[in-house]
Amino acid sequence: MSIISKKDLVTALLASFLFWLATQIVTAVFTGSWMWVINSLPLNVLVMFVFVIVLSALIFLRYRQLHAKRGFGMLWLQGPSNEWVTLDQLFPYAGVLWTVRQFAPGFRSIGNRENLKTTFVNSFDIVTPPRCPECQTELEQTHQFFGGYRWECVQCGFKKRNRLSYYREANRTLKILRREAEIDFERREAK
Repeated sequence: MSIISKKDLVTALLASFLFWLATQIVTAVFTGSWMWVINSLPLNVLVMFVFVIVLSALIFLRYRQLHAKRGFGMLWLQGPSNEWVTLDQLFPYAGVLWTVRQFAPGFRSIGNRENLKTTFVNSFDIVTPPRCPECQTELEQTHQFFGGYRWECVQCGFKKRNRLSYYREANRTLKILRREAEIDFERREAK
């Protein structure tokens, strides 16, 4: 004999009620007596019904938004991973640390006419997820229901709320890193 959990029982009862309600509504609409159903219900029941429908739609839309795929498939856009060299120094931005890697091809094309500065600046990339500023463990990201994200370290318990996902913050970090690489390149060229 199997024991039914409370959650399964509530789910079954709710599904049965919603199925009954849906059949009543469909029957009323197709028989032409749906206005009688609306007119016979008290106003507070109608308001609650509309409120529940709107709230359900908002929760569904928010759930879809939170569980949509974030970012884009970066692995298939990049070359082989053995050509990326991870740098030892972590880059601080947005209250966390970011792993920086640089593209280091094993060969240089003879006919390459691209500007050396542009090649150098565009050779940097930021790795997600970011790392904890206290113990340098990779952070986990969870979506907050009313917007924003929560980054949390599983090792030391460090927590940070952020308005943007760490994919968007990685793009911002990359812009700052590339600007610093431009400045560094210009400084070295001036010497």
